[in-house]
Amino acid sequence: CEELASRAFGVPVPRRLARLWLWAPSSSGARFRAHLGALRVWVGLRERFDADWYRNPRAAEALRAAAEPGGRASVEGWADELGAGTDEALARAAELLRF
Repeated sequence: CEELASRAFGVPVPRRLARLWLWAPSSSGARFRAHLGALRVWVGLRERFDADWYRNPRAAEALRAAAEPGGRASVEGWADELGAGTDEALARAAELLRF
C-alpha cells in the first residue's frame, strides 16, 4: 500500500496513512460486485424498458421497488429479478469499451 500510494500521490506516504486510504478487507470484492451488478441491472432495465430506459417514466417504479428494502436487498437479487445474467453484463462491458 505504501509504495502504491506514494506512486499515486507523487510524494512519500507513511505506511499507516497509505493503508487507511488504500486497503480495506472487502474493498476490491465489493467494488467488483457493484460493477458487475450495475452492468447486469442496466441490461435488465434495457430489456424491460427499451434502450433508453433511463428516460422512460415507467422505469421509476422499478427503481423505487428495488430501493424499498434498503440494505436488506442485494444487487444480485435485483439483477436476478430483472432476468439479467453475467454473460449479458460482460457483453455490455464490451459494448462500453469498444472504441
